[in-house]
Amino acid sequence: MIPPGHFLRSLVFPLLVSLASPTLLAGPAAPEGLLTPTPDIKVNGSDGPVNILNPLTPVSITISLNPGSRLGQKSDLFGIGEMVIDGTSFYISAVYPDRLEVGQATYLTLPLIPIPETEVYNGLLPPGHWFLHFGIDDNADGIVDWRWFDTVEVIIGPIQQ
Repeated sequence: MIPPGHFLRSLVFPLLVSLASPTLLAGPAAPEGLLTPTPDIKVNGSDGPVNILNPLTPVSITISLNPGSRLGQKSDLFGIGEMVIDGTSFYISAVYPDRLEVGQATYLTLPLIPIPETEVYNGLLPPGHWFLHFGIDDNADGIVDWRWFDTVEVIIGPIQQ
């Protein structure tokens, strides 16, 4: 069961509509590049870069997805935070239903549907230099392959010179 307030609750109705409406999925596939999926991630309403001087300032992360010609295709979704320390990237992934995993992991595998702008996190992030990624791939193999993604850069805390 999807917990109340979880962002996937907003996905259930569109998914049922897309599965119940075969005409949405009918017709030849569009050529690659014509209607490619468009994932989007924002922090505090911005595509970035975002500088937050006070680490006690809450961060709002929203995502959206236009599946383009891939509507209904089963794919992996991923939400990954990348923290850069002394030039080295460290990754942490959101994994369904409500856990974090070190490294690059998929969040969930499901048929692609439109996702309207949806807040997926509102809270504090540890101070540092972050790149937040949201994306999908073109298969459902449980492996993050970075096929289509969006990134927002976030710096939390005073910028060190």
